[in-house]
Amino acid sequence: MARMSANPWFGALPLADRQALLASSEVLRLRPGEMLFRQGDAPGGFYGLLGGLLKISSLREDGREAILVVLEAGNWIGEISLMDGEPRTHDAT
Repeated sequence: MARMSANPWFGALPLADRQALLASSEVLRLRPGEMLFRQGDAPGGFYGLLGGLLKISSLREDGREAILVVLEAGNWIGEISLMDGEPRTHDAT
C-alpha cells in the first residue's frame, strides 16, 4: 500500500477506503509490449501501476503512434472510462 499511497489522489483517501480498494483488487502481470487495453475497448477496470512502465498512446491520422505519456509505478489509469461509460480513449501498453 505504501507504493500506491505515494500517489496524491490515492494517498488522500481515508485509510479504510484505501484498504477497501486494494482488498477488492487483483494483480495483473503484463509482459513487455502486452496491451492492458486498446483505444475503443469497452469501459471497465481501474488500474494502479505497482511496477514498471505503462505507455499511453493513440494512432495519429497518418497511422503513426502518438505517445501521450509513460506512467511509472504509483500512477492510476482507467478512471475516464469508469466515469463517462465511454470506450477507452487510448491504448495502454
